[in-house]
Amino acid sequence: SNAAISFLSEFVVQNFTALGGLFTGQVEMDQLSGPIRIIEQGGKVIEKNGMHQGLILTAIISTILAVMNLLPIPALDGGHILFLIIEALKGSPVKKSIQEGFVQAGFMVLLLFMAFVVVNDVVHLFQPSTPTPVEASSPKKMQESHVDVTTPSE
Repeated sequence: SNAAISFLSEFVVQNFTALGGLFTGQVEMDQLSGPIRIIEQGGKVIEKNGMHQGLILTAIISTILAVMNLLPIPALDGGHILFLIIEALKGSPVKKSIQEGFVQAGFMVLLLFMAFVVVNDVVHLFQPSTPTPVEASSPKKMQESHVDVTTPSE
């Protein structure tokens, strides 16, 4: 339904705004949540608000990951799409060695990013609890939105 699309798109926009904030310094790197904190916060959402809200959180995370996969980062699908666009514009494929170099570099950047986020999660496990982006926006944001998250739209 339109309400569900609007609801999910709002979270995608917030995610890209936060991503941009990382580059401009408006968002601190320690606010990034990786798999450990996502699982931790997801468990809290389910414990506090029930499985239905947990499934909504899962849908939000899945949507955000799907959209981020389309970013033009060489190791992601968006990077492959970028090479196809370049090929269409120039009339011939980008040299395989160049593509492989960019994909390897993109993959290394993603691995470093993932390592940073996991270390960040582990550090947060041993610090006093502070609201994470998931905690700060999930149940409360879902309840404040104009989407009825308790019954499916017809």
